Amino acid sequence: MAWRKWAVNLMLLAGSTTLAVLAAEWAFRRMLFSDGPAFAALRDANLYADSFNEADHWKLYTLFGGEYRPPEDPHPLLGWRGAFKAKSLLHDDARSVGNKRPVLLYGDSYAQCMPEVSCFQDLLNNDTLFNRGHHLLNYGVGGYGVDQITLLFEQTFLRYERPFVVFSLMVSDMDRSPLDWRTGQKPWFALEGDGLRLQGVPIDPDPAHYLATHPVTISSYLWRRFLYSPANVLPAWANDRFKGWSAHTRHKQELNTRILDRAIERLKASRVDFVVLVFHYLTPDQQEWMVGREDNWRDRLLRERLAFHQVPYIWSKDLILADPAWTGANLEKYMLLDNGHPTTYFNGLIAAEIRKAVLARAGNHDPRRPLFAPPTYAEMAERTARAIRQDSTWLASVRANAARNGQALEDRITEEAWFVVREQLDVTGEAVRAYTRP
Repeated sequence: MAWRKWAVNLMLLAGSTTLAVLAAEWAFRRMLFSDGPAFAALRDANLYADSFNEADHWKLYTLFGGEYRPPEDPHPLLGWRGAFKAKSLLHDDARSVGNKRPVLLYGDSYAQCMPEVSCFQDLLNNDTLFNRGHHLLNYGVGGYGVDQITLLFEQTFLRYERPFVVFSLMVSDMDRSPLDWRTGQKPWFALEGDGLRLQGVPIDPDPAHYLATHPVTISSYLWRRFLYSPANVLPAWANDRFKGWSAHTRHKQELNTRILDRAIERLKASRVDFVVLVFHYLTPDQQEWMVGREDNWRDRLLRERLAFHQVPYIWSKDLILADPAWTGANLEKYMLLDNGHPTTYFNGLIAAEIRKAVLARAGNHDPRRPLFAPPTYAEMAERTARAIRQDSTWLASVRANAARNGQALEDRITEEAWFVVREQLDVTGEAVRAYTRP
């Protein structure tokens, strides 16, 4: 009978332990998601999830009141947007291109630039060698992953006449590609056979609704708190198993390889001039990210794909190593150490390389346009201007507006035509319908 007593005691112990763990988890969650200032230190997404691998981290960041909030008016295809129109995706500065050749810069916040530094459009559009025949439009958007950069590029680059494309990414943009949420909901690609299938579009117009219907998947915050704390003394293999490092890395490598191949193949097929620009996050306290080191999967993958496709590229680490001002220890000359973004000085070095790449192709003029290329914005504006001139009612309205504002009629027709292109042509809607077609 002793075995029965032993079994009963074991069951009681297991039951009481389970109840204690459940009670502790319940109490911890109450503290974690309360508004009490006493528990504010617990409300840090880094304590429970990996920002490089898990959308859960970014959902917690939002739920905990992170500084960067979801957009109030999410873009249905891209999630959030930069200096371009929501419908036509026409750049806010598109009319400034005039008869010059547009240089389209795509990327994340490294391309978009920090407010405290001089940005690429300022440096190049005020450069007399560059601006003689070119005008840069900065399509960089903070927080974008390689997937969003690619989607924006695909929807816009062939709508400009003879564009030169600067397709940029920062190396850790590849970590964003698998996520469905960062500082808001975003589109993402799923691996499907040998290709990709876009998921998550159209974007939910209500971020709170999306979070409610796609909640954080963490089952135990206490366990996660242990995993991401200094008290975690598990061996490396166990941490890899529980945190999924290797599995996440393998998925990101395959996913980003396909996305990058798609972007480069589209560039080549479209017969446009282009250069790939690779930014690096650099920080003195993490050796993996330092100048002169490339023993990480991100640098290796990018070097390999760029070599495979034999495309021209700018590598930000190489620019630092080649710069006479580099001492090996003055990283602050190149990077804002509080956020890792380039300084005005480093943007100047990169801008000089962009200028060199653009001017090297200045004489290239291939009059052919791909069969699949949509009309450019300039062509659409000209068509609209002709329609205004041919429509007596519309023309009378435009003439009245011109007289009221003291404008020349042709100037007013041009302004009206660009307004129609910018606001009425729903390129975004067409793209969303294409991606969500059953």
